[in-house]
Amino acid sequence: MMKQMIKKITNHLRRYVLEKTAAIAILFAVMAPVLIGAAGMTIDYSQAYLVEQRLSQAIDAAALAAASSSDDPDVIEQKVRQFFDANYPPEKMGFTLDPQVTIDGDVVKVIASARYDTIFMPVFGVDEVDVSASTEISRAVRPVEIVFGFDTTGSMGFGNRWDDAMDAVEGLLNSLQGAVGNEYFSAGLVPFGDRVNVGKAQSSWVNMDLVKNPLYPGQNHERTKFNGCVEPREENIDGNPWRLTDASPDEIAFVPSTEGNMDFLINRGNKYPRCKNQGNMAIVYPTRDIDAIIDRLDSMSPYGTGRLDVGLAWVYRLLSERWQGFFPDYDGPTEFDNPYVQKVAVFVTDGNTRAYDFEVNSEVEYNGASSNPDPDNYGGNNGSAAGFENLAHICNQMKDNGIDVHMIYLEGNPHSAQTMETCASAEETFYTVGDEDIEAFEQALSRIKNRIMQIHVSK
Repeated sequence: MMKQMIKKITNHLRRYVLEKTAAIAILFAVMAPVLIGAAGMTIDYSQAYLVEQRLSQAIDAAALAAASSSDDPDVIEQKVRQFFDANYPPEKMGFTLDPQVTIDGDVVKVIASARYDTIFMPVFGVDEVDVSASTEISRAVRPVEIVFGFDTTGSMGFGNRWDDAMDAVEGLLNSLQGAVGNEYFSAGLVPFGDRVNVGKAQSSWVNMDLVKNPLYPGQNHERTKFNGCVEPREENIDGNPWRLTDASPDEIAFVPSTEGNMDFLINRGNKYPRCKNQGNMAIVYPTRDIDAIIDRLDSMSPYGTGRLDVGLAWVYRLLSERWQGFFPDYDGPTEFDNPYVQKVAVFVTDGNTRAYDFEVNSEVEYNGASSNPDPDNYGGNNGSAAGFENLAHICNQMKDNGIDVHMIYLEGNPHSAQTMETCASAEETFYTVGDEDIEAFEQALSRIKNRIMQIHVSK
């Protein structure tokens, strides 16, 4: 009896298992398309979201680039499409439509859409998913005073692409003036070697008695007229006799130089400071006439050696409130604390600075050292620790007075790079450019423009 009962129970269990397995199989067969469709829907929507993200990134990049390239609505619209096509080429996932561009004053709005062809969702009758993205670029431009310091020494040839580099600077100037407006934009240019040519017309800034009376009256010196070149005009500050400041000519007159290797300049080891006294190498003082800057850029050519702190000191002076009223046909520079004006310095050099080898911190007592040349002299065209300290001192004065300092380092003297990076106002205002890499130079100028124009994604 017991055996029969056990046998019946076992048979019932076997039939139950077989029937449940069949039921599950039937249920799975019914649900499989739904499950697969749901999984496929997740994949398709994930891909559509990826298309939307790429679309958003592409129009952000295109709108930023276009907004910084021109103020002409037609040009901006053309550039948006050009940069959008470059950032979202046809081989990328998703079919795109032409972006729509709207320009309202200083705001550029761009809307773009794309279609993603689904892979799994056609099971549910959905063959495609439409996505869209929009962006809004704001340009908040304040009046601009900008001065370029340009190293024109022999090592600064940009390879064989000097003219291309000058064209890039011209492009930046024209673009900025167009964006800011002629009334609110001024620019200056400081070409420099070992010395700077301030122009013969600025003789009132110079102690002309020193032109007539050589430094060493006991020796035979050639007497000469002022040719536009001046000495660094060093000041003793905190025990350092080599400091350069933005003091005006009324505060401290300049000492005249003479051409290149005249006896008037101090001879140390047959090395003489060079001053480019040709008219095409003189400073172009702050002006709203951008053509004057462009003409000087077109006529400049690299040769000779250079001294970085001298060049930067003059960039500082052309932006300094202490020089207000000294420049012809120009009512600036404005006060340092004027919140409505941007003061911008752009300094371009490969860092080679031979003059430090025989001037700064040499043959005189300095900081308790003996009258020997700087022990931290790097030799040749590489400068010295004291020389770079002098450069940093000028940078600090400029930044303390609210000047936005941009340093473009054309890879040359590695000893300069660290000081130049520290000199820059921010990490993003220090740019390293290869010797012949004009494209990288153009990108640096574009970043400078975007910072000046405060171009940013506002929505």
